[in-house]
Amino acid sequence: PDFLIDTSFDVIKVNKMGQKMRRTLKLTQHHVISIKNGCEITKFYSLSDIRLVWLENQDTVRIIQRSNKMNVYMSPISPHILQQITTRVKVRAALDKAEISDS
Repeated sequence: PDFLIDTSFDVIKVNKMGQKMRRTLKLTQHHVISIKNGCEITKFYSLSDIRLVWLENQDTVRIIQRSNKMNVYMSPISPHILQQITTRVKVRAALDKAEISDS
């Protein structure tokens, strides 16, 4: 849908070892993309692959994929990022369900 325009956020990615790395988190109609240095894709997964997403604290969003991989992102606008991801996941699930029922 046109209302789900691509949007990007400057975030800090926190890996399993606690190392913090600057990333751009890009949300599309279908995917979550983590980008390093403005051009190198470091993570790419479908919105339908998201099993759980929540705000750990005011500055931290956690995403768990269906494969149980966890992604942790920090940003002063984490509540907004959470809202964007949650909306996209719900819309994508509804659209995918509608496409299946139309088949």
